[in-house]
Amino acid sequence: MTPPSDRGEGFSARGERWAVATPHPYASEAAAGAFASGGNAVDAALHAAMALAVVYPHMCGVGGDLFALVQNPDGKLVSIDSSGRAPAGADPDGLRAVHGTTMPDAGRATITVPGAIGGWEALHRQGATLPWREAFR
Repeated sequence: MTPPSDRGEGFSARGERWAVATPHPYASEAAAGAFASGGNAVDAALHAAMALAVVYPHMCGVGGDLFALVQNPDGKLVSIDSSGRAPAGADPDGLRAVHGTTMPDAGRATITVPGAIGGWEALHRQGATLPWREAFR
C-alpha cells in the first residue's frame, strides 16, 4: 500500500487492486484502512466521508447532505440522494402563500434537515462488508 501523500499528487492512497483520492490525507488514510481491514469500496467511501466530517467539516460535515453513486458487482447502478428534507412542521400551503412556486434564495424557508447521516446509513446498506461501527473508528 502506498500511504496518503500530498506531494504534488493529491491526497491519495493505492493498493494492488484499489485507489482512493480525497481532499485530506487523513480521509485517504481512513479509506485505505477500510481496505486493509478487508472492506470494499463502499466501506472505503464511508470511512473517508466520516473522516472528512471531522477534518474537513466545512465541506463534508454531518450538518450537510450526501449524494452517492454505487455500481454493484452485478453492474446495477444505484444513486443515493440524501439531501435535506423539509422540517416536519413545514406548511407547504403557507410557504406557497408567501413565496409562490419559486424557491426563496434566503431566509428560514430555505432551511432543511441535514441528510448526511441518513445517507451514510443508506450507503452502508448498499454493500458495505465491515460493521457500521468500524466506519466511526
